[in-house]
Amino acid sequence: MTTRTLEDHEIFAMFAKIQGRYAVRDRTMLMLAIHMALRANELCGLMVGGVYNGSDVRTYVTIRPETAKPGKGRTSRISEGVGKAITDFIDYKATHREPLSPSAALFVSQKGGHLSRKTLFTIVKTLLQSASIHQSPHCLRKTGATIYYN
Repeated sequence: MTTRTLEDHEIFAMFAKIQGRYAVRDRTMLMLAIHMALRANELCGLMVGGVYNGSDVRTYVTIRPETAKPGKGRTSRISEGVGKAITDFIDYKATHREPLSPSAALFVSQKGGHLSRKTLFTIVKTLLQSASIHQSPHCLRKTGATIYYN
């Protein structure tokens, strides 16, 4: 299967399928993945301090070299809409007593560390399938890159 850019209606359909206990987390992950065209490792490797300074969402996020491919870090702008999603997610994390220290994982696994790439792929694949979209999770990055290019 060739990975392709998602159509607008597919993006809306996928977001409509987000529900349950982790809905705020999953919505935020998808927004970051699409709007910032992040790779899975980059998304999973985000830290709270990379997007939040303790009182406000940052304007830019720094992708650390150890999570980036080919080992080169970069900065990416956080749009207003993504900033709002991050603010809501930080509130969610505080309510659920997840760590908010700058070095804490933004997206936390059940064991308290960074969410794994495999778990991220499972979450995204499940959402794609529930929206009847037959694509790999990499389509999120491709969609984000296309939106940015256009």
